[in-house]
Amino acid sequence: MTASLRIVLASISVLMLFSIWWFGSHTLKWDQTILPPPEAVLGVLNRGVIGGVMHVDILYTLYGAGAGLIIGSLVALVAGILVGESKTVSRFFYPVILGAQSMPTIAIAPLLAVWLGIDLGSKIILVAFSCFFPVFISTVAGLAATNGDLSDLFRVFAAGRFRTLWELRLPSALNYIFSGLQVAVVVSLIVCVVGEFVSSVHGLGHLIKVLSDQLDVSSMFAAIVLLALIGSIASAATRYLHRRIVFWQAAARVQTQ
Repeated sequence: MTASLRIVLASISVLMLFSIWWFGSHTLKWDQTILPPPEAVLGVLNRGVIGGVMHVDILYTLYGAGAGLIIGSLVALVAGILVGESKTVSRFFYPVILGAQSMPTIAIAPLLAVWLGIDLGSKIILVAFSCFFPVFISTVAGLAATNGDLSDLFRVFAAGRFRTLWELRLPSALNYIFSGLQVAVVVSLIVCVVGEFVSSVHGLGHLIKVLSDQLDVSSMFAAIVLLALIGSIASAATRYLHRRIVFWQAAARVQTQ
């Protein structure tokens, strides 16, 4: 499927959803306290994004989610490589990592707020903690799935451990790593908003909480639409990087067609 066709299909699906929303609001007279009309939400988005009313909250959430995603993914990548390369490290750290990731994020958020305050730092650490596991487990699985024949070939030519890792095992694991990163991108935004619900003075999550107290449904929907748009763009960017970096996979698919 070409990129232009994907864009056309995505646009059609968005237009269909928007049409159903408009039809329900104006023809079926849905209760506006449950689902406000689209023009009301678009008006809030115009004031918030174009007018700048929501800029501080948008940037706060973007920075918290983005910084936490980068930190958590890099730490997970290094930890995954260490665990995948050493059985001793795996036996020592793997149970601890599994136990840590079993703790629910919502239970950790108040504790981080006590330790680090309600500023951005606690959100970044919370997001990094949540993004760690998807990338970590994908890295370990990808390294374990390296082709055994190619590993034997590297061994025959007396390739060192680092060279085998850099030229064979990591490139082979990139598909797995990007799959974990795709999950982490979505998780980063969700967890950042959860952290803002618990304790924050800025951010889209904090804004939604304040608006819910004011029963401002249109503005709440606008913030939710913004979060959906940010998540969609981030996921699309991750898929684009996947195709560009792991370019040999796309070439192989073309040759087999």
